[in-house]
Amino acid sequence: MYSLGVLMFDLLYQAPGNTAQEQAAGRCQALRQLHQRCLPAPFLLQFAAVIILTLLHPSPSERPSEADLLQSSMLRQVVAALAAGPLPPHPHHHE
Repeated sequence: MYSLGVLMFDLLYQAPGNTAQEQAAGRCQALRQLHQRCLPAPFLLQFAAVIILTLLHPSPSERPSEADLLQSSMLRQVVAALAAGPLPPHPHHHE
């Protein structure tokens, strides 16, 4: 379940930056902080943040089971947001 939390974060996080290099550096920094359960601010999807932090709990017994996750209304919100199309750009992203 921990790996699923990392994967979900990677799919949903849009690192700020004006260039691909700046965005890659921001993404690497965010992934390092993720190990400590620190999400970058602002993380666009708050309901996704709750799921991600739960999946990244240091104690495996505190992480949701597959069944619990599949029944979660928050997971349905994440799926609906992804199905609706591309996420809006990061508020600090400049094109």
